[in-house]
Amino acid sequence: MVDRPAQHAFLSYVHENREEVEKLASVLGAAGIPVWKDTEALWPGEDWKQKIRSAIEDGALAFIACLSTSSVSKTKTFMNEELALAVDQFRLRPPGRVWLLPARLDECDLPQYDLGGGRTLNSLQRIDLFGPDREANLARLIAAVVSIFGTSTTSPGTIVAAIATTDEFERGPRLAEALKMGMTDPAKSME
Repeated sequence: MVDRPAQHAFLSYVHENREEVEKLASVLGAAGIPVWKDTEALWPGEDWKQKIRSAIEDGALAFIACLSTSSVSKTKTFMNEELALAVDQFRLRPPGRVWLLPARLDECDLPQYDLGGGRTLNSLQRIDLFGPDREANLARLIAAVVSIFGTSTTSPGTIVAAIATTDEFERGPRLAEALKMGMTDPAKSME
């Protein structure tokens, strides 16, 4: 009997982007979002291909494709295999259901994965996790994942605290604006 993985956001990336993805995983975790990442979820002796397949097919409430010039320029990567599995899962979901989230780590073109129905990966709204809007976009990504998860105890304050852990970027009005637009409590008022 195979254990079903806990529900999580699956992070797919190439190892050249490991440092950036570690920071993203840290921010998501600080916001109360469980993350599945190969370096933490796989243990010695495990069948890693089976564990990755199970994490995508059975446990992922969100699949975050961390794309970069490194990932799209390579012809062979394990990320390509993960994206192929993700596309299969995406096709099983009803139209309009948000699950596959393209996140750019730098100025790269999105690969032309066929999602079915005349759509490609480029048909989905991407989020840019670089440049001057990085923090505001991190807040938007967290809000999107929290929305996918449905119920959450994540508050705007938790998101601010999570993003504050990324000390290398300026904080400011963009973050506040993103939080106001993206995260409201059930009463539709900000904390």
